[in-house]
Amino acid sequence: MVISVFIKWSTSLGRSWASLGKWAEITPEKPVNGAKFGYSGIDVGPDGTLVVTTLDRWWPGGEIYLSRDSGKTWMGLHDQAKRSEGDYAWAKDWQNNGWFGGWMSDVKINPFNKNELIYQDQGAWVVTNLSDAGSGKPLNVVFPDEELEESAPLDLAVPPQGAQLLLGMGDNAGGAYFDLTLPPDQGLFRPARGNVPGIDYAGSKPLYVVRTSDSAKHKGFVSNDGGMSWAELPTSIFETPGYPKADWYDPGRIAVSAGATSLVWAAGSGPPYYSKDGGKSWTKSGGVPDLKDRNFRPIADKRLDGVFYIFDPAGRILVSADGGASFTPIVTGFQEVAPWQRAKLEVVPTILRDLWLATPNGLFHSPDSKHAAKQIG
Repeated sequence: MVISVFIKWSTSLGRSWASLGKWAEITPEKPVNGAKFGYSGIDVGPDGTLVVTTLDRWWPGGEIYLSRDSGKTWMGLHDQAKRSEGDYAWAKDWQNNGWFGGWMSDVKINPFNKNELIYQDQGAWVVTNLSDAGSGKPLNVVFPDEELEESAPLDLAVPPQGAQLLLGMGDNAGGAYFDLTLPPDQGLFRPARGNVPGIDYAGSKPLYVVRTSDSAKHKGFVSNDGGMSWAELPTSIFETPGYPKADWYDPGRIAVSAGATSLVWAAGSGPPYYSKDGGKSWTKSGGVPDLKDRNFRPIADKRLDGVFYIFDPAGRILVSADGGASFTPIVTGFQEVAPWQRAKLEVVPTILRDLWLATPNGLFHSPDSKHAAKQIG
């Protein structure tokens, strides 16, 4: 009996190896011209067919390689694939972009059906006629998942009117869910690609919604109909004179005041900026410490217009009562949160100034200005 052993590992110089008594490299494709990607999933079918997936091959996109001779020769499946996305609007948007996958972490051939291959990329995709690979016939790729779409939620909001859920996602943008039992279509954030790390609604005018996005020219969108339709913000904080220049910006978090009269936006580890003209101009907020590698995440009080809060990682909660123009300490005495740690401040939407803070050191509650913050857990 001859036993074949196949291994792979993922680095910027991804490799695949096979052993038939001695090891031989069988890597389908190596990164060239500055490209960086590796390999992740690997499997052998019941007829000896060998498959392997790329990982983090963002351009020109992910690939599944197939070999019928133990890795001596390979063919890519990308150009042969014909994907059918069913009723999932976000998947259709990706398909229209010609995307096969980018973060494929696993691949399997059904041990009882050599025609069926399953791979992972924002859900489970299934090739139903794998034996046709290389024949000139299209490979049928279906998305049979029902209520199993894989992504990473980055921010969410539940307005009292309009969408039942506003969800910002990593990679897939997200959407406004008007029916939680169905994937969003009309409320889908288009293009359905990129990151939406911040989303918020105006407490007294909940159909006014803002979100940040790294796929927008000005890194932000605004909606006046609860997320049904969107327009880009007129400008961004990154275009403000004096804002540090970079090749790429984390769009960060944006908050809108209860009456939709002001916006506060803080991106990555940069300082917060405010706007009182719907994003046409931005001014740096005062009273916030200039701390490098620290994240400031503004939130808006949903009851009183013009009031915003920010947690200062040095151990304070700051408040602004003038639309984000200036901040002052309102609660102090928390332990410092280090640059590699995270904290999250929230306000109860129905109660003025009812603040909750989650840090690596515990969960804290500050119900009003008369009582000190109390640690809950």
